[in-house]
Amino acid sequence: MKLTSFLTENRSAYGIVTDSGVIDLSRLSQTPDNLCSALTDPGAEQLALLGAGLTPDFALDEIRYEPPITTHKK
Repeated sequence: MKLTSFLTENRSAYGIVTDSGVIDLSRLSQTPDNLCSALTDPGAEQLALLGAGLTPDFALDEIRYEPPITTHKK
């Protein structure tokens, strides 16, 4: 599974990259606002389960990739 942060429709989002596009996980009500938080809770395994069976929301040429983790802790 490939996860990415991206910009589309003038908003930041994150999701699962597939061969046919990107599944926008940030639009789901049970997910956090950013990829860093999502990887912490609920975690990558749960993100994969949430994305299972969903079709891509955006084609790859409809998004602009952003840095995957925009917040960090040292």
